[in-house]
Amino acid sequence: MKLLFFLIAFSLVFLRAYFLWAGHGHSGNEEGTMTIENGTDYVQIKWSGKFKINDEEDGFTSISPGGYFKYRKNDVRLVAKSNLQGEIHYDLFDGRESLAFDEKGKVFIKDAIKELFAYGFYAKERMEKIYEKGGRTALLEALENLKTDALRSMYIDRLFATDSLRPSDLTEMIRQIGLFAADIDKVTRLNKLTASQLSDSAIFQAYFTIVEELHADIDKMSLVEHLLDKNLVGGARIDSVLILAAHLNADIDKMALYKRLLNNVNETMEDQWVLLIENAGRLNADLDKTNLLVLIAAKMPRTDRTSAAYLKVAKTLQADAEYGRAMRALE
Repeated sequence: MKLLFFLIAFSLVFLRAYFLWAGHGHSGNEEGTMTIENGTDYVQIKWSGKFKINDEEDGFTSISPGGYFKYRKNDVRLVAKSNLQGEIHYDLFDGRESLAFDEKGKVFIKDAIKELFAYGFYAKERMEKIYEKGGRTALLEALENLKTDALRSMYIDRLFATDSLRPSDLTEMIRQIGLFAADIDKVTRLNKLTASQLSDSAIFQAYFTIVEELHADIDKMSLVEHLLDKNLVGGARIDSVLILAAHLNADIDKMALYKRLLNNVNETMEDQWVLLIENAGRLNADLDKTNLLVLIAAKMPRTDRTSAAYLKVAKTLQADAEYGRAMRALE
């Protein structure tokens, strides 16, 4: 139990550090220190004065006279200092040896600056710069290199704010949403998808894949109900919802979805009616089984398959009264 509380406390502190870091921008802060420890890497950044990174991102165009920028990741170090005349000098160490400020050193600096951005330094400014230069495509590409969910959330929210997203953009965004550690972050972003976007089959499938992987039934229910409220569950999509509903833990949740799906299943979709009837048979309480069977009987097509499936489930009812009620509904 003590170990559990320790792990929870560590996770909360770790996430808090990441969120504080991701929201940080250099603007207005001419001196500071940021540290991130995640159990694998130790990252520390210190700076003093104003500075500007060049467009090639392999060095600094300026640092305030007497200012400095220090970056450390484990044994790797980058120090850029400005003398009183504003001239910049570099101290580079790749974990094995010191490097000169030559082409190899510039590659090292470029990789270090890339890591800075990946951990969230200059986060908002960096994001807007990427968007101005390359639009949504550049933002999507940058997502791959981000180190924290807080940063990914920032970029994904920025993408949602654009008005030129293509279906392929959205499916990639949804894939990235599925990588979030916290389900609440997944649910929050999935709820941003509009009815017109979710009408696309590829987007719906990407969305529903994440729904199926969520841990809490309440989250699964909220997102499925989001689809139902927008009249986006019909045709083959009903099969997906029926399968998901059957794997929910609580029968009350299953019943809620089954009742709503009754209005969505087309009379000609015999396979779906059979699946719905079979799901009714998997409910624990005879009362729930009977109530659902009665509702199904009022709407289902009377074919040999549906009638046989209905009778098979009805015969599992233990109480004569419930069995009688289910059979009368079929008459």
